[in-house]
Amino acid sequence: MQKGDSYCLVFEKQDGEANYISPQMLSICKSLKFVFFATCHSQAAGEIFYKAGVQHVICITEKYEILDEAAIFFSKNFYELLFKGLLSICGAFKTAKKMVETHENY
Repeated sequence: MQKGDSYCLVFEKQDGEANYISPQMLSICKSLKFVFFATCHSQAAGEIFYKAGVQHVICITEKYEILDEAAIFFSKNFYELLFKGLLSICGAFKTAKKMVETHENY
């Protein structure tokens, strides 16, 4: 969501009211190594975490959509490569992305 000239995240409170979280309020994110959004059109949310200091943010740009099956396939391969210690975050991202791009069903 865009509010004025800066982006913010919006979470719904228990009473249904909006709770706006600005990048400045996310300063605790600097301890995070990466954030991963497995949803279409998540670039704006990703940018908020990046502006808050998260080094690596994986999201889908506003002009692209991703099939649920492709997101699951990407996630499985990304985390498998990452947790096995085979590649860095960037390396696991690039490899998993290439696997989706070359998969015959996606």
